[in-house]
Amino acid sequence: MTTVSTLTRRAVAVWLMGAPLAFAQGRTVRKAPLLVGTRYPTPGSYTGTALALVYREAFTRLGQEIQLVVLPGRRAEEMLTTGELDAELHRAKEYGDNRPTLRRVASPHFTDNFVAYATKPLVLQKGWDGLKNVPLNVDYVLGSAKTEKELKLRVPAAQLHAVRSIESGLQKLLAGNSDVFVQVESAVDSLLLKPEFKATPIRKVSVLEMADGYAYFSAKNQALAAPLAKVLDAMRKDGTTESLLKQAALEESV
Repeated sequence: MTTVSTLTRRAVAVWLMGAPLAFAQGRTVRKAPLLVGTRYPTPGSYTGTALALVYREAFTRLGQEIQLVVLPGRRAEEMLTTGELDAELHRAKEYGDNRPTLRRVASPHFTDNFVAYATKPLVLQKGWDGLKNVPLNVDYVLGSAKTEKELKLRVPAAQLHAVRSIESGLQKLLAGNSDVFVQVESAVDSLLLKPEFKATPIRKVSVLEMADGYAYFSAKNQALAAPLAKVLDAMRKDGTTESLLKQAALEESV
């Protein structure tokens, strides 16, 4: 796992190599990039590539460079809360309900689905309640706050397990060590096109919820939330967001 000290060195390296210039009291100073966490890599996932394209454009319009850092969900949450990260991407609206020091950007970037995947011919009721009190072993990715919250309300603790990555969840399905894996649709679909998963029987068995994805800022950067929301709104209205999502799908062949 990437350490905080490594992240700091990377941020400094980017700053030294040529972050945007700003002017203060007649002096030229360098504007350090914001350190932005994401759970989704780019290249390698549609979600990660879409987020990178959308937010690099959005922050460019604000005159701010960003450095994206891929982190496990729980680690990203900890670093955002302590201020080691400046922002984090693609969290549910409810993510901030129990995290009062974080500031959600009011405008979402794009909509995603929470989906149940399986290899067995399961028939589940649509929605989260389709997993309520069913005799199934259910996996989700550690650090996925909304998924964990919804599943814990419906799935007995003995049947609910957290895995370290999306790949681990899919591999457990294939090995028969779990019955259902829950994850956001865009993150899984690009993986299912890879050789190790393409010819497998993994399939969607239920859409649990359609939800908007949001960016969150640490407390020290909360003043950026309102300007970024305006930029995201403008990007949707002028067609930029739709164009970038199509570009991400093409790059990741989703």
